[in-house]
Amino acid sequence: MLSVAVQPENSSLVYFAGLFRLAQTDFIPEYRHRDSREFLSMAQNIEHVVNSVYKTSAVSRLYRQSVISDLSSNNDGGLLVHFWMVFVVPKSKSQFVCEDCVGAILKDSIQTSLVNRSSVGYLSDLPVDMDSVIVNGKSQCLNDLYAEHPGFKVPLNVSSPSGRGDCHLKITALLGHLVRLSIVSMQIEENDCVSDSLVFYDSLMPIRSKVLYKICGPFNSSTVSFVSTGNMMFLSFKSGPGKKGFHGYFEAIAQERCGNTLETRSVRSYEGRITSPYYPSFYPPKCSCAWVFQTPVKTLGIALKFSNYVLKEKGLKGCEHGWWKINENLYCGSYIDHQTVFHVASPKVEIEFQCSSKLSDPPLIAEYGSYNISQPIPSKVCNVSSKQHPYYACNGVPDCDNGSDESNCTQGCGSKPQAQSRVVGGTNADEGAWPWQVGLHFAGSLYCGASVIAKEWLISAAHCFSSDRFSDPRPWTAHLGMRVQGSPKFVAQIRRIVAHEYYNARNFDYDVALLQLKTAWPDSLSHLIQPVCIPALAQPLQPGDRCWVTGWGSMSEGDKDYPTVLQEAEVEIIDQRLCQNRYGPLSPRMVCAGVMSGKRDACRGDSGGPLSCQEKRGGRWFLTGIVSWGVGCGRPNLPAISFDLYAKYGNNRTLTLTSPKKPYYQWRLRVPSGHVVRLVILTLHGASPGNCGAHKLSAYDFLLPLQNKIIARWCGLPVTWTPPVIKLTSSGNVMLVTFSFNRQRESALFKAYFQAVPKIGCGGSSTSWNGTLASPYYPSHYPPNVDCSWTLKAPLPGYLLSLTVVALDIQESSVSNTCDKDWLEINGIRLCSPIAESSRKRVYSSPVTLHFHSDESVTRKGFYILYRAFSYEDPCPKQFQCKDSTCIPVKNRCDGWKDCADGSDEAKCAAAEECFFHCPHGICIPQSAVCDGVTDCKDRSDEINCTRASKCPFPIHSASIRSLRRKRL
Repeated sequence: MLSVAVQPENSSLVYFAGLFRLAQTDFIPEYRHRDSREFLSMAQNIEHVVNSVYKTSAVSRLYRQSVISDLSSNNDGGLLVHFWMVFVVPKSKSQFVCEDCVGAILKDSIQTSLVNRSSVGYLSDLPVDMDSVIVNGKSQCLNDLYAEHPGFKVPLNVSSPSGRGDCHLKITALLGHLVRLSIVSMQIEENDCVSDSLVFYDSLMPIRSKVLYKICGPFNSSTVSFVSTGNMMFLSFKSGPGKKGFHGYFEAIAQERCGNTLETRSVRSYEGRITSPYYPSFYPPKCSCAWVFQTPVKTLGIALKFSNYVLKEKGLKGCEHGWWKINENLYCGSYIDHQTVFHVASPKVEIEFQCSSKLSDPPLIAEYGSYNISQPIPSKVCNVSSKQHPYYACNGVPDCDNGSDESNCTQGCGSKPQAQSRVVGGTNADEGAWPWQVGLHFAGSLYCGASVIAKEWLISAAHCFSSDRFSDPRPWTAHLGMRVQGSPKFVAQIRRIVAHEYYNARNFDYDVALLQLKTAWPDSLSHLIQPVCIPALAQPLQPGDRCWVTGWGSMSEGDKDYPTVLQEAEVEIIDQRLCQNRYGPLSPRMVCAGVMSGKRDACRGDSGGPLSCQEKRGGRWFLTGIVSWGVGCGRPNLPAISFDLYAKYGNNRTLTLTSPKKPYYQWRLRVPSGHVVRLVILTLHGASPGNCGAHKLSAYDFLLPLQNKIIARWCGLPVTWTPPVIKLTSSGNVMLVTFSFNRQRESALFKAYFQAVPKIGCGGSSTSWNGTLASPYYPSHYPPNVDCSWTLKAPLPGYLLSLTVVALDIQESSVSNTCDKDWLEINGIRLCSPIAESSRKRVYSSPVTLHFHSDESVTRKGFYILYRAFSYEDPCPKQFQCKDSTCIPVKNRCDGWKDCADGSDEAKCAAAEECFFHCPHGICIPQSAVCDGVTDCKDRSDEINCTRASKCPFPIHSASIRSLRRKRL
């Protein structure tokens, strides 16, 4: 282990790192070995020359020595010389020893010729390239570190107990290997690298162009790793006042070949993964991968599901986070905070990935599998009376026999007017007339509109944020309660922009985005700021219905100025067929609004604003659409287009319905960051498993009712049915719950509550004689998008592992012979369907690997497994054996509970009842002394059956498990 204590700033020793190129000098292999005769001879010669330069300079009294640390090759020819210089500098003289000062002395000593006009001169008798001279950084410590054994992790602890300090660490690995540096913990202050920082360089010198990564603040996440492109890495640690430091390790690793030829199966599912080089480490700026995918039949294409990455067509600019060449088409990659799926409609796909970032990028992973190109999709999706599934609709591929999945999509063909953001023919609105209207300002100027839907949330159009520049929430501000431009009642910054995952920038399909405010608007402004109602999916909307568009957009098509006062204009819903005749094919999620005369319309600057319609009964206003796009402004027979919201009416203040008076209810549940939503359904009447045509209760892992985000759904006619208590879990800190029913039928009853639960990880490794394993949050429903892996090991060689699947309740596959949605995998065998009693218990050799996966929709209770280690000679090691050969923990013996079926664990316990646990040598100890980490019995029997792991792989404690067992669950 290497521990480095950084000296305080007032230390007299100051180090500088230096580099220059020797021209007309060839690199020889012997220079790689610092103890070779050739290296020592060359180093001694160079040190003598450099020492003579500084010992005769103005800083000669402060100069101590120079040390040649490395000699390396150079692509431009010659020999690269790496060196350190040491100065003894009192604090009063520190201004005379700076980077520029020290570097200038060396450069001025190089004699160049004006005749040959070359940058190569002579330092004594050494031909030195003056342009190559680099002198970097003062440092109070330096260390040369070596990774000599591949795979061996060398611990690294660097600390600065007090005062300011700088430290340089140089790591060199074996030739032909790379350096992997892993940071386990970091203790510095967040200050944008001003006073505290840890910088990694892809060289043996702190060269700015060779920066791999910068860490400018503390982090509490798991270990992060970085990989060099060669066999060297340089670390520069800078710390300000206070106790600072970092802990980690480094190792030498072999170079990896990234890529493969992969053949998929004929079943449409995800069946494997591809990763960035050296996964799960950050991958270096220079790397490449090549994959070739082949499907077994021509009707199948390749689908790539990225966890936090998206591919977009490459434009004129370069790619900042990797460029992709997929079947001769170029794409740029970028990191996002949600999953995306990329489809390639070809049975053979060739993919080339080139790293192109300036710094190391986070690890990248994608699942791959086959998807259907030409075969018909399920009939219920192609049924014209049902809503098309977004996976198939408008993807450019006719999946239905009748082509209905592509019949309502805008296809770019011929010459069309450019679609632009668009109130024309409007009048000034009164104060507070539209309390949900929001003006969105980008960098201080009005850019789009939005609507208030909750205390912290707005809804707008996704195209307002489609480019990289506008997708950054920091320049955006929301102006609420505003009638006159510049006089808002409340201004808030935007915390987060969430564009719809299916947004299509080409045809404006799914043109919707959610915006989270950093500060919620106060209740004192509720007379001027109010959320708009969200309509139910089945709320009628007929051609001719009167609605209103509002905003501060242009008042005419050619007008570049925006009105000062909020404009309002009454429009009407136009028949969809008539609108399609004017525009061409439209998405089913679009609705036409305007007047055919063209006198009233939305225009530039109104994008994202509301299309508000008033309920005929009750007079409430609903957000029927979002101003999206149109051709021109106020042109006859060309009305505006708005996004059609498919959401049910709701109120997130309560989750209790006893005498509902409205047919649609909706709750948007939110909890703090770092937590997940746990929804506990206590009572549910009026919806049951069955036909969804009449009633349904749905829970979504999102704030919009997307079909691929459904966590659970109950359907059917009202019946007197009370389900058991059901606990649902979200993957993030939001959940949408919707409830709908037929008001003409019996009343419904729904009781539930939700709570914030700390977000937990899953997976890990455990070495134990016995224990339990469960899906995340068991017995609550597991969340969507789970991927966990465990490794179970027996404590001693030769012992086997017995696994008993007590419970297995996960989403079943649509295909009986495969698990393509959720699954539990044990040693490569996937389970997703109920298992027979005879198959619940199996024996495996140690170790056993388990993998649990859930997709983004529909979750269940999950699984619960008991495991124990044994051998046929020792069936109950370190445990108590019941008369029926069942094994129980020793601490369960004589605890007052019958764990053995025959009660043998509680027999002959008179002597042990008072003391709880009897050691074999007659010593009596209390319950508090069992499994407390202290050995009380000579044979350690009070501590040997205590399961401890470095990382808890599941969210259930032993006490709760015993409680479940006693209740015979």
